[in-house]
Amino acid sequence: MAIETILAVRNKDLSQLAPEQAVIIFRELLWAEAGVSGIAKSCVSVPGDIYDSDGGIDAEVKDSPSNSKQGLIKAGLTAYQIKTGKSNLNKKTTLRLILFKEKSNELKPEVQKCLDNDGTFTIIHFGWDGANAKVRKAVTENKKQLATVATRYKRARVDVIPQSKLIGFISPYPSLALRLNGKAQGQFRTHLGWSSEAEMKRPFVLGADNSQKM
Repeated sequence: MAIETILAVRNKDLSQLAPEQAVIIFRELLWAEAGVSGIAKSCVSVPGDIYDSDGGIDAEVKDSPSNSKQGLIKAGLTAYQIKTGKSNLNKKTTLRLILFKEKSNELKPEVQKCLDNDGTFTIIHFGWDGANAKVRKAVTENKKQLATVATRYKRARVDVIPQSKLIGFISPYPSLALRLNGKAQGQFRTHLGWSSEAEMKRPFVLGADNSQKM
């Protein structure tokens, strides 16, 4: 059994996030990913007002010169829809709500804009997890739904990020991991900070027994 570290993020840590919290966490994840990958943060847009009409897209990265180190950001345009709660991405009804206008066969405008500009449409789900087979099924069903609008969308770039992948993307960033698992208030010190404390600068004096042993 794997030992859980102080930086471990569990599925339930993601499931309990409210939509506003999920957007903030994802914004900071994109900023961090862009920063370590040499992608300008000015390319990243994640509006904080989740109740403003977004046309089906909650975040996007424009004009990225390359894929990011972990692959969360793709070269060119990547558009993200952020989901929370218990919706199941293996259900057609869930996917239709993501892709289409309400009670319509017309794509949401920003989703269509992403696809028409050869972007990658990515669903980020903080509340759903699935094995690789389930994720592939979700991607395949997305493309089937898109193809009902236009056959060219059969080749659309679609990605689905469930909880397990999202945890993997977060793990290189300790501050995000600690915020998510509730341990951000811990009194942590770096080795440099700890070694500079007065108590750690006392002269080292061997006891008599230790002197003989050494």
